[in-house]
Amino acid sequence: MFAEIVLSPGTDRVTIRDIPALFAKAIHPTLPDDTPRKVIELKKYPLTEDHAANWCGHGVTPFEVSLTKSDMVTLSGGIWAHLAPLSLPIPEAEWEPYRIAFERTPPTDWRLLVTFESPVTRQRVLQHTVANDYRDIVRKAAINGQLEPRSSTTLLPLPAATGELLLDCFIPLDEFRVFASQFGVGVKFAPEFTQSPRPLAIDPALLALKPTDMVVVHSAIGSFTGKSWGPARDYIEVVKQTIARQNDGFFTVGEAAQVIADSRPGMDVKDLIQRISRATVKGHRLVRNPDRLPLRAEDGFREFLDLVKVSDIDIWLTDLGAGYLFPKDGLGATTPPPVEADGIDFTVVVTRRALIDAFGGITKMDLTWFDNVKDSPKLKASRKFTGQGGRNGAEPLFCPFEVMQWLVDPQRRKGKAINDSTAWRLLKGHFPKVYNKHSIGDPNDE
Repeated sequence: MFAEIVLSPGTDRVTIRDIPALFAKAIHPTLPDDTPRKVIELKKYPLTEDHAANWCGHGVTPFEVSLTKSDMVTLSGGIWAHLAPLSLPIPEAEWEPYRIAFERTPPTDWRLLVTFESPVTRQRVLQHTVANDYRDIVRKAAINGQLEPRSSTTLLPLPAATGELLLDCFIPLDEFRVFASQFGVGVKFAPEFTQSPRPLAIDPALLALKPTDMVVVHSAIGSFTGKSWGPARDYIEVVKQTIARQNDGFFTVGEAAQVIADSRPGMDVKDLIQRISRATVKGHRLVRNPDRLPLRAEDGFREFLDLVKVSDIDIWLTDLGAGYLFPKDGLGATTPPPVEADGIDFTVVVTRRALIDAFGGITKMDLTWFDNVKDSPKLKASRKFTGQGGRNGAEPLFCPFEVMQWLVDPQRRKGKAINDSTAWRLLKGHFPKVYNKHSIGDPNDE
């Protein structure tokens, strides 16, 4: 598979309306808005009549022309001699030394013109083009019976649906997987994470993802429960900022209430939030605004945004005679685990869900296979990070290559068989970095 559609866990169908955009974003993944521009072309504009005549023609209004190989050789041996040979395209930041050197001693008979391209804009254009192509492909597939659209209300097939009625129809996930595979596109669920009210480190499984990989984050902190969907890089940044703020001694109202409630069985977190919102300490309100200044008496509060200071919480609890203080376990942990630690390279180990997405379609692997790995010694041996349960838990992580070796073993008892050739293709398509480390053993390359 050269691309993958990523869906929210639990998805069991996709609408005809959504399919083109799913293909577009899989084939041309959305780039972060802060992706730097690139210099893609250098041109020159004549400032003398001789250059205008030589470059543009006699009697023609001067216009810009591309730099020639001779121009580049001259620049590389002159004002850019102290810099590495220029190769386009080049990120804007890396172009800066060339710009500065050029502007120190610019030629007097021509002007340099630089063409920039925004990778973000280019990717959006490509997405738009692909989405248009797949609208036509999906419509034709529905007409010729390759896809069987179903009514979102009756769930019955609507083979003759057209227009808006067709767009509102859905395709069952299993059928959509088969359809997408015809175009070399896989379908998988996004990895899931649980937001902690007091994160002590960044989950290694999260660090192992590409920055643009989509993730689902579940949250149940204070009064709020729900889930969010976005790129891994955004959630990593949220966790980093939360750790840094909490190590300064500041928690949101919801976080603080949840941490206390989790340490006091039977305590109602919502009631505690209301008590904190009304509390005072040292003559000012316990709750502070995001700038860490105490709220005024008349101000409302937002439990997910406004803050409390741990030392103030302790004073408040002491004044109340509560008999306990804010739980301090883990405060001060400032360094997240590295991508490689304790002999584990977290960039080449994956979650159970990733293995299921890769191999489950053929072997029928599911989460129950991992319930008791003691029964499968080779599967247990492939587990490189044990993980841990609980609110601050982390997923166990496995080596995909070792899992593949176990899956092709004819002695394996779980699930259905898979042959070497197919297993290697799946490893290559889903885990290219792991495949590259072991590709010498791929029978498909013989």
